[in-house]
Amino acid sequence: CGTCHNRDYKAQINASGGFIKHHEQWDEFTHTEHYGEGMTCLTCHDPHKRTIWDGDGIKMACGTCHSDQVDITNHGPGATCIDCHMAFAAKSGTTRGESGYKGDVRSHLFKITVNDESMFTEDGSWVRDDDEREASLSPAYTCLGCHNNDPNDNIPDKTLEEAVEDANDMHEVDGIAHNSELEMSIYPNPSNGPTKISFVTNESDVSVKIFSISGQLVYQMKNISDPSGTHIIYWDGNSNTGTMVETGYYFIKITAGTRTSTKKLVLVN
Repeated sequence: CGTCHNRDYKAQINASGGFIKHHEQWDEFTHTEHYGEGMTCLTCHDPHKRTIWDGDGIKMACGTCHSDQVDITNHGPGATCIDCHMAFAAKSGTTRGESGYKGDVRSHLFKITVNDESMFTEDGSWVRDDDEREASLSPAYTCLGCHNNDPNDNIPDKTLEEAVEDANDMHEVDGIAHNSELEMSIYPNPSNGPTKISFVTNESDVSVKIFSISGQLVYQMKNISDPSGTHIIYWDGNSNTGTMVETGYYFIKITAGTRTSTKKLVLVN
């Protein structure tokens, strides 16, 4: 992936005019803890499918691993993980909105350093990555890109100082345990009716969570147990509130003790 999604094949993350340059996804990703933990582009991306224009190239959503953080967003239901952690801090052609902090390419830095310092070097040529500040996003881009985007969008406008204050303790940042997988099958898939989810485990502490492609938890079952070890669950497409979810792509995550399994489900009409 880095052969193309790279600018100069150096370690620095190039910037210009107050934005990360385009073709920097590989450089950004290699500066993250995800990369340090052994994750690759293919952990989340299907390389043969697109992510733009409602493509289905994302095979693992944020909530697949960060379910606790998804539950505590301190935002309205329309906000998603990537609105903040993959903000439009990069620019290919143009800026958008009125904030001055919203480009047209999502960043792959993920981490947000919550202070009012610039995320760029003094001359604006690189993303800072030094002893005082590791490569990371600034609330200017993660917060103000939305909050100051449009005076008529009913999203409260904020100063950078207000954004920093509100972003502190947004949610816990504990690390994610890397658990071994267990086998799971989904049938039918795509599905337009009840979906059969089956798996085998002798663990007593079993849970099923279903996330939308934006990472929001739409359905969950906890403390599932079957003495035989064979579990068969039928999901009728309703959320935990009893409303039918929209058609689209969903991620089913099974957790049994220290083992997990995640697979994609396609709901159709």
